[in-house]
Amino acid sequence: MTFWKRVKRLFFIFLITLFVSELAVRLFFDTPSLSVLEKTNVRMVYGDNYEKLLRPNQTIYEWMTALKYDPTKVKYRINNLGYRGDDVSLRKKEGEIRIVVIGGSHVFDIYATHGNGSSLFTSKLEENLRKKGIKAEVINAGISGQDLKNCLIRMKGDIRKLNPDYILLNSTHNDVKWINYTDTTNMGKAISTLGGMPREGLGINPFNETYNWSDRVFGFSKVYLRLRTLYWGYRMASFMQKYQDTYKKKDYAAGISNYEKLVKEFIDLSKNMGAKPVLCLEEHLLSEKSTLDKSNPAFQFKNIDNSLVAYPVVLKTYKDCDAILKKAAKTYHIPLIDLTEHFSNRMDLFEDLIHTNRKGSALMADLYAARLYEMIRNSK
Repeated sequence: MTFWKRVKRLFFIFLITLFVSELAVRLFFDTPSLSVLEKTNVRMVYGDNYEKLLRPNQTIYEWMTALKYDPTKVKYRINNLGYRGDDVSLRKKEGEIRIVVIGGSHVFDIYATHGNGSSLFTSKLEENLRKKGIKAEVINAGISGQDLKNCLIRMKGDIRKLNPDYILLNSTHNDVKWINYTDTTNMGKAISTLGGMPREGLGINPFNETYNWSDRVFGFSKVYLRLRTLYWGYRMASFMQKYQDTYKKKDYAAGISNYEKLVKEFIDLSKNMGAKPVLCLEEHLLSEKSTLDKSNPAFQFKNIDNSLVAYPVVLKTYKDCDAILKKAAKTYHIPLIDLTEHFSNRMDLFEDLIHTNRKGSALMADLYAARLYEMIRNSK
């Protein structure tokens, strides 16, 4: 057999193998295309200090199957400035009171959509205040996964530009994860400045976005899509392992102390930008009376390294953080919103330990509106 005949034969076998592999993956695995992933997952960009921000002008739709989304059902609407909800102007309207709520996914309100992709919690809060005669604009500046240090970095950047009148801090859950894991000293910038940070991490999420020319050329292939998922999964696992090994210290006392310092920094930053800080005890399900099934994955609590945390440890950390917020409110004469008694052990209000369902988000909106109405009225 001549050389060229061998080449042709090998090329033919290669094509047959590709065809069979492609057919097998399409028949036996539900592998969504990148276009579907881009329409069903919130994407991120990095701002100043490499802090994660939501990518402006996204419309995220509800899943139908692993392969399709429903173009008639909007799950999240990310506006022109990268916040959840309708578009926002940097310039406030005359006589309007601008309220910004910061925190993680609890504030972002991942399980409760209102209108055309806004958060039910903050949209209904604004509606309630307006019904009470307060000309308020409520901006949901929550971003899933962000903790207090992340929020402070953003206050120095994008949130300052909003010129808010009130800033509501509702951030404990993600801090609890870090407090039970590390001393949090470098939290915020650390994940962006750690040596070996993959370059794609500074702007593109390859799990749900087209990353390079190979995605555009071979993105039609389900085999390619599965292989690229395995590749990026390996890259992420190796990076996170390095990150965990570098910062894992298990120093609870240092974590609690750092949280207290961050709360004070929040108060100072708010005042420096001319806004009134409001401390909020984050609504959560756990209480001494909680009788949760620990085998239910929806109600498990995990550290940043994915290890499980016992419910008594989580509850103790919440209590310690809440005590810090209460002390700060009293020491610095800062308003405090404490709704924990309305939410503890109320499984009818939650999807998991921390994220409220529609009923829980609506209750938050009603109770926050009542507290803020009195606060705003008394300040006039």
